[in-house]
Amino acid sequence: MHWVVWEFLVGPNQKREFETVYGPQGEWARLFERGEGYLGTVLLRDPAAPGRYFTIDRWRSPADYEAFRARWGDAYEQLDRRCAELTEREVALGSFLELHTAANGTIMSENGETVKPGTAKVPAEG
Repeated sequence: MHWVVWEFLVGPNQKREFETVYGPQGEWARLFERGEGYLGTVLLRDPAAPGRYFTIDRWRSPADYEAFRARWGDAYEQLDRRCAELTEREVALGSFLELHTAANGTIMSENGETVKPGTAKVPAEG
């Protein structure tokens, strides 16, 4: 699975609208639903830092996300401009691939690489 993670700082008067627009049934999620391979959005609020939020948009693969951006890029940019007034700061934290752990403890990445815990070689310091 491919995860796209953003961090936002939202002013106190914008929180309700931000949560509506960026939440799992919000405008961003509805736009993403146009793309094949979109699996959902999670909205997180930091209880220790008022106004700090994270979104995690889940896609089946990086290729699905890139295809969405290519096909719906204009609509994405338009919605992004409309939502700019809802945030004081917006930071793309990155795109991440989920690692899968098998019952035997083997970890497999989406590109098919596997590592059994305890078998990875760490370079010696020199």
